[in-house]
Amino acid sequence: MMIREANSKPIHLSDDIVPRVIPFFLETIKKYGSNSFVWLGPKPLVIIRDPKLMREILLKHNVFQKPHSNPLGKLLAQGLVTSEGHNGLKTGKLSIPLSV
Repeated sequence: MMIREANSKPIHLSDDIVPRVIPFFLETIKKYGSNSFVWLGPKPLVIIRDPKLMREILLKHNVFQKPHSNPLGKLLAQGLVTSEGHNGLKTGKLSIPLSV
């Protein structure tokens, strides 16, 4: 329903793309707030939009561990969200000043 509604009209370059790209997460944030979670099967996915909390999570990689993904996913997506430990810390240091 949400996807059909999101795709029902054309999008312009100046439009907000969030309602079209991730309507489910937008509705979750509107309903439960900026810091919430959803279940993806048996695993929770935490949604954090507060820059201070993001910074704390990215800098304390030994406390906030990411779930292990499949090997193909690791090969295709080596970024801030998927990196662990030292690599994630290096990437995180590059991006944190942009998000604060």
